[in-house]
Amino acid sequence: FVDDNHNLVFVLYGQGYRAEGKEGILTTQVTVKAYDEDKKPINFANLLDSLIVSEYQMEPNLWEVYHD
Repeated sequence: FVDDNHNLVFVLYGQGYRAEGKEGILTTQVTVKAYDEDKKPINFANLLDSLIVSEYQMEPNLWEVYHD
């Protein structure tokens, strides 16, 4: 997902655990903060929106498969 600061965030889920009578799942959050050549922050929300739009603009059945 993209957080409120427009950073790309991955949430990773690990194994389950039990401690002090409670159960849970280990989770880790990784935040990607990217900058361009001018050291300006990259807005992942805008970047991902453009990728999604491109996907929907693809015309169906234009894929061709080649084999020997």
